[in-house]
Amino acid sequence: MLKQLAIILSMIVFIASIAMAQDKPEVKQKQESTAWNKVCPIDGMPISSKVATVEYNNHVYGFCSNEHAVQFKQDPEKYAGNLSDDGAKFIGEKEMQHEQQGKEGQG
Repeated sequence: MLKQLAIILSMIVFIASIAMAQDKPEVKQKQESTAWNKVCPIDGMPISSKVATVEYNNHVYGFCSNEHAVQFKQDPEKYAGNLSDDGAKFIGEKEMQHEQQGKEGQG
């Protein structure tokens, strides 16, 4: 009985993972790739060659910080649209993280 339950649960997890994988484009993190964008899709700052890149929707995205690469991986659809078609300009709404961190440090 326990063995059958384990097999059934394994099959459910397997099928669910396949279904979820088909819903979202693949997001991969790469260490050494040339990014197509010139500015960070999170805040519009220039990208750094020292930060890992992330592959999403057939583009390799660069970032100004590792924190932003992680943030992008969590919700790539939200941030991918922040860049112009050529990746050279930030056209989205900037998040106020840098400004907020500076104000907290002053208080």
